[in-house]
Amino acid sequence: WGKLYLAEIRSNIQVLPLLGEQQGSPEKALAVSEIARSERTAWQRAVLAEGSKGPLVAEVSIQRVRESREGQPGQELWLIIRRLEGGKLKYYLSNAPQDMEAEELKRALLMRWPIEQCFEDGKRYLGMDHYENRSWNGWHRHMLYVFLAMLFLLRLRLKFKKKLQL
Repeated sequence: WGKLYLAEIRSNIQVLPLLGEQQGSPEKALAVSEIARSERTAWQRAVLAEGSKGPLVAEVSIQRVRESREGQPGQELWLIIRRLEGGKLKYYLSNAPQDMEAEELKRALLMRWPIEQCFEDGKRYLGMDHYENRSWNGWHRHMLYVFLAMLFLLRLRLKFKKKLQL
């Protein structure tokens, strides 16, 4: 496939932990929630982004694991566990290369939010979800107009933001 991904997963997904220096065959498949509770899991406090209400801080654990396919080892992956301020855990797997910097993986964790926000704004303010077309071309035309309107509003927002900075 050749495509990199970082995907949020359920807490019961099983992976095979790599054993530090040995990096040989893992013991047995564990649910990612068990790995999060393990004493061997190292946590780091990290500022993931600067938000409108201040920095977004979370505890993060990043480690290499092997996917478990019916109990058999698969390819090596990154397991990223993020502990939110309320204690809730989120789990992610990525097929990014082993030499990828941890900071790059942390940055990728938050890329989903602006994309979802963009779609939400398009639906709320510009009628992205209000098409009633019965043709493929009609749907594409509607989406083109919505995206052009979004671009126009974004450029206005950026223009006035620069002028209003103190």
